[in-house]
Amino acid sequence: METKADFWANGEFVISTDKLYLDEELIWHFLSRESYWPKGIPQELVKKSIANSPLCFGLYVRNPQAGESTQRAQVASRQQSCRIAL
Repeated sequence: METKADFWANGEFVISTDKLYLDEELIWHFLSRESYWPKGIPQELVKKSIANSPLCFGLYVRNPQAGESTQRAQVASRQQSCRIAL
């Protein structure tokens, strides 16, 4: 089932449901090394969970210097982004 990607902006923050903006490496790193409940979770499982989820959210900070509305590498809050994404 395909879900239409949307985004919402408020000040310097952007929330997007477009999975292409999700930094799977950053999400996996947080979950496997920094979060207490899924420590050691395999990267493939995180990728599969994102791919099979019908709706994912990412929280981003606008990057006005680059002229982009969002920047994958600049996640406003790692913990919030990972909680929302999975």
